[in-house]
Amino acid sequence: MLDQPRVVDDSREPFAVTLRDLGQKGTKVIWWYLTIVCGEKEEGTQTDSEDFRPEFVAVDDAIRTLTFQDDKDIAQRALTLVESHHAVGRTM
Repeated sequence: MLDQPRVVDDSREPFAVTLRDLGQKGTKVIWWYLTIVCGEKEEGTQTDSEDFRPEFVAVDDAIRTLTFQDDKDIAQRALTLVESHHAVGRTM
């Protein structure tokens, strides 16, 4: 059975995972998620070692801002997935 993109309610799985070689610093694992934002940011959800600041920007600006071409390609794939589901009447 081939893996096919589909909308899944309440999924907690990434749609992509990438590895970036950081040389002597090791390897960076990046988990890519697609989600619907509903509500406000919830404080107190990060672990002590995390210090992330979510920022919402227009998709074209986000893709343009990314440094690595592989990241831009994944963000473009995410946009294509979202647009394809909107085209068939589904909302992600």
